[in-house]
Amino acid sequence: MADSKLDLDFDGEDDKNTITLNSSGIPKLNSPLMRGMDLDLSFAAGKGPYDQDSVGIQEQDVNVVFELPDGSQGEHRFKLGQTVEVLKSFVESEYGIPMEDQRLYIEDKVMLNPLSLLDYPEAKGEEEIFVRVEGYLPANSKK
Repeated sequence: MADSKLDLDFDGEDDKNTITLNSSGIPKLNSPLMRGMDLDLSFAAGKGPYDQDSVGIQEQDVNVVFELPDGSQGEHRFKLGQTVEVLKSFVESEYGIPMEDQRLYIEDKVMLNPLSLLDYPEAKGEEEIFVRVEGYLPANSKK
């Protein structure tokens, strides 16, 4: 199957943004809208080498060690399919840092809310990952 193009209209104007899809339906990273995002889209089409076990991959556990703003650490087990929003919710409930004030980093990459741990290559195949938390840590927070 040949590459295909998908025209997107974000603003109702006549100008269209085009994303080129490869034969598996995965956006090519050289598409203008995808440049610089450095996302791993290998699971997007569900036709990759992990297709038979994709549900299993999402259910795999990973230990997340949170490096908190005061230098202390906390940890919890999450599923690779869980979103960054789930991690932020955990940090808010356990350490008192409001979700809207948090910034989470895996290595030097900002972790974005709509993405899951699977979207970060640094988390795949790991038993433990380190996530740096930035934000105001209340003095009375649990540690």
